[in-house]
Amino acid sequence: MKNKLQLLVIFALLWMASSCKNNQSATDSKSADEPIDMAENIFIQVETTPCYGECPVYTLTIYQDSSIRYNGKMFTKKTGKFAGKAEAKHIEQIKNALEQASFFKLNRVYDDSSVTDLPTTIIAAQTEGKKNRVRARYNEPDSFRKLSSFLFEFIDELPLEQVETK
Repeated sequence: MKNKLQLLVIFALLWMASSCKNNQSATDSKSADEPIDMAENIFIQVETTPCYGECPVYTLTIYQDSSIRYNGKMFTKKTGKFAGKAEAKHIEQIKNALEQASFFKLNRVYDDSSVTDLPTTIIAAQTEGKKNRVRARYNEPDSFRKLSSFLFEFIDELPLEQVETK
């Protein structure tokens, strides 16, 4: 009797795990045709979340009028709130990076809820009638990782002035 109960519990756990995995993959492949909720005045926004270690946590927003808002929260070179105005060359560099990453063709979500202690990177962008918002925490393509790294390093090139300390 005890063996049957153990087998029943194991079967139930395996069934629940497989159904969770199936739900997760359906979320990962959201259609690019679904509408994206994003303010029309945003050109690009990058946000990173914390992890249990020293992961950079920040939000960078560049608006269609080239104004910049940056908030470095933890483990970033620039900590605090900053503002500035992007130059045309900065906008072109970001557009090129988005194109190289095939950003507008990426899935909306890359994640696996069974994996813990990873930061999430959210990049939302719109230009020339195209828009996408990608939330990535696990198993994202190399092109997304390269774009994310480029944008993080790119912050140092932007003309930012501190408007408020942390």
